[in-house]
Amino acid sequence: MTRMPTDQRQPTLLIAFTLGFATAVATWTIAYFTHHPSIRATGVYTLVPLILVLIGGACIAARSARERPMFAANIASFIAVLLNLLLLTSVLANEDGTQLRDGAGLVIGGAIAMALIAGSLGAFIANLLPEPKRPVITDRQRWLRFFALVTSVAVLPVLFSGGLVTSHNAGLAVPDWPGSFHANMFLFPLSKMTGGIFYEHAHRLFGSLAGITSIALLIMTFVVERRLWTKVFASVLFLLVLAQGLLGAARVEAADEQDWQQAAATPSALVNHDVTNDFALTTDTTFSILLAGKHGILGQITFAAVLAFVAALAMTSVRLPSLRKHGSLQTAAALFFVATLAQLVMGATARHASAIPDPSGDGAISLATIMVMLHATFAFFVLVFGVIASAFAIRANAHSSLTHTAKTTMGLLGLQIALGFWTLLDVIPYTAEPGATEGSALLATLHQFIGALLIGLAAYQLTWGIGLRWLAEPIPEEAETSETVPVGAASTVS
Repeated sequence: MTRMPTDQRQPTLLIAFTLGFATAVATWTIAYFTHHPSIRATGVYTLVPLILVLIGGACIAARSARERPMFAANIASFIAVLLNLLLLTSVLANEDGTQLRDGAGLVIGGAIAMALIAGSLGAFIANLLPEPKRPVITDRQRWLRFFALVTSVAVLPVLFSGGLVTSHNAGLAVPDWPGSFHANMFLFPLSKMTGGIFYEHAHRLFGSLAGITSIALLIMTFVVERRLWTKVFASVLFLLVLAQGLLGAARVEAADEQDWQQAAATPSALVNHDVTNDFALTTDTTFSILLAGKHGILGQITFAAVLAFVAALAMTSVRLPSLRKHGSLQTAAALFFVATLAQLVMGATARHASAIPDPSGDGAISLATIMVMLHATFAFFVLVFGVIASAFAIRANAHSSLTHTAKTTMGLLGLQIALGFWTLLDVIPYTAEPGATEGSALLATLHQFIGALLIGLAAYQLTWGIGLRWLAEPIPEEAETSETVPVGAASTVS
């Protein structure tokens, strides 16, 4: 294979890390759904998709790193398997989750060998496929942006699994932190992950993956970038993820102390499957419920912040057109973003306040009911501002990613309105008590999840609106076009 000039060399290691983490996020998500209490797929139905995804990730890495495809494929596969070992240990742990079983080392060694086999096979398949028509991407900053995008995707399972935790009232199913029934979080036996414990423990595992990914993003930003604002931004993202985890821990510790001590004293080996199906093992307090609501709100804000970072990195890789004719994008996107945040606060308050008992018992309208009414009414403003902002973004035609996200936003707005009406009809009587249908819990969670996506897309549009309004390089009126002009040399990073 012909080597590229030194100034056009691909960042092979950065490519491998990006695809490796992306593959790990995909495999963790597959494992989550195949082990969901309503599915409980057997080993072969879980293992085969995981292996196929591992080979597919290696193949994409090899096609992306044309200078050293075999190296990139094997490193990507190796990184994915290393992250997957955090899940595999739950299968290899003993009944009380204190240590690995005998022979676990052989299984771990086999998993690492599988990584090399999958990497080599992926590179072999990539070599058989036609050469990609797209030009080789040698820009390190662009691959950093791809990794930031992977980080945002890593946050999505945290939001979805967290929504199911709330829908099933399972936030206290695992009563201690950072362990799980005195077991190391990564050694808690898979056989014990039933009922509410599955929802809460899986949510914590996804949170750990998002935390590891945010740490990797922080390190990569400091290695790749020279601009101070990118390093500060990446640091803030890491702090947000850290705060999110600590807030979740505080929620657990704020539960009723007497019940918490009784439940936390139960070793994982003694956890009964019937008990776990009763979902929460401890008693919520008003303060713990308040923390749970803030935990959910901060999670979606974190996702929006990561997408804003992706947008900021994208803007600095192109020469931005003057938007004197489209300056309303910033205002419309700001209104859209504020409206989605308001919806988030009202929706989270409605979901969590329903668990707070009414001490007066006088039959007055509850806070949860008031929030639901406001949430449903304010949806009109989210729809209007979202359509207007997306229309301005499409009209600006400043970057392909901005146009695509604007079109996606319009589609999600329609879907969200439909889910909202369905939720009003089906889920309003739902009080998150055990025995509620899985369909009702899933519907409420999907409505929350689409809302999180809209907040992130609103933040993406707002970041572009600010950049196009204040950071765009003036272009003479007669030279203005609707197309952007890539100028990698314009960046301050070589």
